[in-house]
Amino acid sequence: MNKTFEDYLAEIHAEDYQGLDDNMTDCFNDWLGELSVDETIIYANQYVKQAIASQRKESLINIGQLRQWLNEERITDLKKMVSNEQIKIFLTE
Repeated sequence: MNKTFEDYLAEIHAEDYQGLDDNMTDCFNDWLGELSVDETIIYANQYVKQAIASQRKESLINIGQLRQWLNEERITDLKKMVSNEQIKIFLTE
C-alpha cells in the first residue's frame, strides 16, 4: 500500500461527493478542514488497518522466495530447513 493518509481521505471524500469534478479539490479541502478530531482519528485507525493488511498480504506473497533464500545455505542439513508455514507464522504473529 503506497497511498498516503491524504490519498485515503480523498478516496473517502470522493465516495460521497456529488458535485462537479472541477470543484472536487476545493470541496475536499473544505471537507478536510471541517473534520473533527474524533473523525480524523477514526479515519486514521481505518487507514492503519488497511495499511497493515496490505503489508501482511505482500509479505505472504513473498514467503516462497524468502524460504528459498533462507534454505540456500542449509540445503545439506534438512533439519535446518524452514518451511513456508514457519515463515508465515513468524511474519503474522
